[in-house]
Amino acid sequence: MVEFAAVEIAATADRGNVLRATRDIKPRETVLVEKPIFATKFTNNIAKAYGDFCQLPGAVQDEILGSFFCPMGSKEASRRLRHASSLAPEDRDRAARFMTIMSFNAVEQTPVIMDTKGRDPKILHKGQTLALLRMASKASHCCAPNAFWYVRDDGRAQVIRSTTAIRKGDEVTITYLEEKKLLLPTDKRRHLLWQQKEFTCCCLRCAAEDEDTCIFQCSSAGCPGQWCLRRSGGASACLSCSFVPSESDLAFAENQETELQHQLDFCDAVERGLHEDTDARVLALKPLHARHHLTHRLASRQHAAHTRAGRHAEAVHALHLVVQCRLELPATCKSRAAAWGLEMLGHALKRAGDPFGAADAYNRACAVHLVIQDSSHPYVLYCKQVLLASVSELPPIHAGVADMDIDLHAMD
Repeated sequence: MVEFAAVEIAATADRGNVLRATRDIKPRETVLVEKPIFATKFTNNIAKAYGDFCQLPGAVQDEILGSFFCPMGSKEASRRLRHASSLAPEDRDRAARFMTIMSFNAVEQTPVIMDTKGRDPKILHKGQTLALLRMASKASHCCAPNAFWYVRDDGRAQVIRSTTAIRKGDEVTITYLEEKKLLLPTDKRRHLLWQQKEFTCCCLRCAAEDEDTCIFQCSSAGCPGQWCLRRSGGASACLSCSFVPSESDLAFAENQETELQHQLDFCDAVERGLHEDTDARVLALKPLHARHHLTHRLASRQHAAHTRAGRHAEAVHALHLVVQCRLELPATCKSRAAAWGLEMLGHALKRAGDPFGAADAYNRACAVHLVIQDSSHPYVLYCKQVLLASVSELPPIHAGVADMDIDLHAMD
């Protein structure tokens, strides 16, 4: 089942099994390639999924039921017990345990397609595939992960790839959240993780006092630095000049944050309930710092509004800010969210008549893609394809760009 591994399963005192590096690992290394021990397409039909499980050899069934994380006291387990009530009495507890294991351990195994739009629709219409893996399913979540996982393009194996250097014995972590959700503050990330996996994240990022997605510009004259809100209240000193925000600075920043949050929530509620156009209201709002989570949310909305109105230059400006938000946060700078943002920026710059800017954005997107995926991945191949097409359209004065190298070292 395991084709390649630079990790091993290790037990912890309080978090069950995790993956630890068996040697020093460099950034952009493949650390695990593994085929599933079990896979099913019946993700919403407990009887059929359990039927697939029962086709496995008895020893494999026992291994799955005995070696995977299975909190039978959880809300998810209770829900699965209710769903299993339609099965024969002798199968109910076993089926509920199996489906609880699937809920907490299974990973999606549907391969992607080359145009970056996501999973292959030819496969999805038959039902997505969920799989259990002996090792990869043991990878723990972190809100600042040191690895990324994806499905190999043949859909038959899960790959874990390092995004930073990992020392021998250190834990290898991935994120259970959609990558853009890593831009949210700690309480919102924890809320999502509790909803999905019923645990409170205590990773180093969540345990930190400083809220790294609630950043504000330093108010000291001429200082380019920044300070952030603290989870227990108050604010940090400026990282550049050590200026400590006054109570009035803090109150002003918190008022800005509260007002922008209110305006965005209001626009969301209006659009959901009344289906009214709120673009004018959204475009009148001002962003906060690029490292503030509300800035990413606002810039995304403003980009969509300008795009709908055909204002290409304004759409590019808003998209630049979206990309900046993703690249400046360490947790998302080496992620598909960052790569896709750069690709979108390349498309927007091309539409706005800036072929050189488009080529640069595609080049940077390739660099990010190659950190988290190997060179044969469909997303990498697509990004290289649009980069080469963009370079071929450059005027002769920029011909030297055709020899542009992908600067992987800039991502370290």
